Amino acid sequence: MTAEQEAIWLDDHLWDGESRYIESWVHRLEGPLDRDAVHWALERIVARHEGLRSQFGLDDDRLVQRVLPERQARELETVSCLAASLDDTLKELVRRPLDLAESPMRATLVEVAQHTTVLVVQLHHLVMDSWALQTFEREFEEHYRAYVERRPAEVSPVELQPGAHAVAERSTWRDPSVRAYWRENLGALSPDAAGTLATDSVGRVGEHPDRGGRITFEVDADTAQCVRTVCRRLRVTPFAVFASIVSVLLHSAGGAQDVIVGTPVSQRDTASHDQVMAPMVALLPLRVSVDADASFAELVAHARTRAHEAITYKDISYGELVAMTRRRGQVGGRALVRTVLVVDDAQPSRMQLPGLEARRVYVDSGVSKFDLCFTLVAQDRDYRGFLDYAVDLFPAGVVERITDDFVALLDRACDNPDGTVAWLLEGIGEGARRGTGMGAGVRQ
Repeated sequence: MTAEQEAIWLDDHLWDGESRYIESWVHRLEGPLDRDAVHWALERIVARHEGLRSQFGLDDDRLVQRVLPERQARELETVSCLAASLDDTLKELVRRPLDLAESPMRATLVEVAQHTTVLVVQLHHLVMDSWALQTFEREFEEHYRAYVERRPAEVSPVELQPGAHAVAERSTWRDPSVRAYWRENLGALSPDAAGTLATDSVGRVGEHPDRGGRITFEVDADTAQCVRTVCRRLRVTPFAVFASIVSVLLHSAGGAQDVIVGTPVSQRDTASHDQVMAPMVALLPLRVSVDADASFAELVAHARTRAHEAITYKDISYGELVAMTRRRGQVGGRALVRTVLVVDDAQPSRMQLPGLEARRVYVDSGVSKFDLCFTLVAQDRDYRGFLDYAVDLFPAGVVERITDDFVALLDRACDNPDGTVAWLLEGIGEGARRGTGMGAGVRQ
């Protein structure tokens, strides 16, 4: 395994609770579905990608991935349910455990009506990240179409398999400047650095620290356009703006100047990495300094610099960073990154399947890797937001207020990016009173 896969396997194996590393790829399919085409498409994808037909576990004292020979994919499970119970059925399916000693993948078809079917694919994070999921989706579309249209699938050969990538990773020279940067960056981290909005008054870890909830919210088209306008003026990406808003929220919890915002950074550096079915994303902590007297524009510029530095020095695992802070004694264990921001700014694309309308469905996994995880997905003109949260730390009402404050701060900052952080915080809660922003969250 790669170093990242080892860290994930160990954390998952030692964690006393539901796995926090099972991803789901769910599509609602309207129209006459060719089930044989679905089965064949999944079978061919598994045959092409060794990671999807691997078993993960210990070999003596080594963590390894054992690649099984090409063979028929596991039987495609089929279940039936009424439309009224579909949400509950999907939640139950995406929360089923995966036995990594057998397979990191499971596929199920849910029959809802004669021409309404939902395809649920569970994939363990050991073989998947957001980029790999896009590859999976493209290949499913092409193989399904090829089967229905009775033609060969037009897919390029897989240049690099996960095992070969893991071997190459372990033999590659590591630039010492990477560890030097993170030692310096995290070495002076204040013990009071804010990484979460959870406090004793909000909640504390209970008997089920893995339980998670999700709230959805929206950054409407007008606010999204204002964000893009600010980005053009400040010459930044939307990520820098959203990261600055999260930083202000963390600062607001107790006035800490040092805040930590975690973000995933891709480590796919070459074309040969494009089709690798493995986690090739580093979770990195952005240490952002929030000065209440500085302008929001200055904070955005600072966040952009931190993000650029993280990309420059990304060749390090999260486990190494945790160990680094443990040795220095400032931050311990999983507390290094407690709040995460994910921004998917690529415009969404829908699979084009013959005779079908396919729509992606996002299903709450019911578990939480972090205290809070903000995910913003670009739509045609707006952003769809998800806030995943630790149930034992945050009551649902508090999470709704967090999303209200996020949108209100974003709206206020885009109206006047030259305003100070202190001025921005005067507007906390104002968005809901003015009827702007999210207003009422939808709890799933």
